Amino acid sequence: TAGSEALREAIANWLMRRYRLPRVDAATQVLPVNGSREALFAFGQCVIDGTRPGAKVLCPNPFYQIYEGAALLAGATLFPMKAALKRVLERHLDVEAILQAAR
Repeated sequence: TAGSEALREAIANWLMRRYRLPRVDAATQVLPVNGSREALFAFGQCVIDGTRPGAKVLCPNPFYQIYEGAALLAGATLFPMKAALKRVLERHLDVEAILQAAR
């Protein structure tokens, strides 16, 4: 659920104070969850297109278990990246390098 408006406003205000953010829209940018697993799983279900042939989810290895569950239940294959991830990050997230590593 979206939680109460008062809760979302309180969270938005805290985020703005804590991180000196200019504006956080409580209605569209705050979603209270019971924990990080719930949020990560829900996010995965929203952004992974498991209908695409060969859909893959790239993730660091070792990884947080929910990445695997979210990927598999969305119809994608998990692609853990070990040393390749470090090389990609060193290249400032070069998209071509990410695609190369996923092949």
